[in-house]
Amino acid sequence: MSSKARVVTPSMAVAPVSWAEFSVEDGAPDPAAFDGPVHVTAGTVPGAAEQEAFAHGYAQGERAGLAAANADAEALQRRLTQSLDELIDLRARIVRQAERDTGHRAGLTTDERQRLKELVREVRELKRANEILRKASAYFAQAELDRRAK
Repeated sequence: MSSKARVVTPSMAVAPVSWAEFSVEDGAPDPAAFDGPVHVTAGTVPGAAEQEAFAHGYAQGERAGLAAANADAEALQRRLTQSLDELIDLRARIVRQAERDTGHRAGLTTDERQRLKELVREVRELKRANEILRKASAYFAQAELDRRAK
C-alpha cells in the first residue's frame, strides 16, 4: 500500500513554502515517528496562522498557554524582586542596630530599646490603674454623700 504524506518542518513553514515528499511504503519508516515534523495529508496546506505558529516552534493552541506561563513568570519575578528588596532592607536595619550596639552609631542599643518598651508598658498600666482608682474614689465619695443625706 502506497500513500503520500507531506511533512512540514519548521524551516519549511515560512513563506515561500516548500514541501518535502514522503513515500510511506511497507518497510519504510513511518513519518509519524519523527519528533519535529508536522504531518499534512496530501493536498492540504496549513493556513498562515498555523505556519507562523509552527515557524516559532509552537502549535497554535500552545500560544495561549505560553502567554499565561509568561505572565506567571513575570508575576513570580516581581514577587522575588520585592522579597529581595525586603531582605536587603532587613539586612541594613540589622547592620545599623549592630553598629548602635557596638557604639559605632548614635542611638539606642538593643538593651536600651527593650528597657524603654518595658517602661512604656509599665507607665501605660499605671495610668490605667490610676484611672480605675480615681473613678472608684469618686463613686465611693458620692455614695458617702448620699448616705449622709438620708
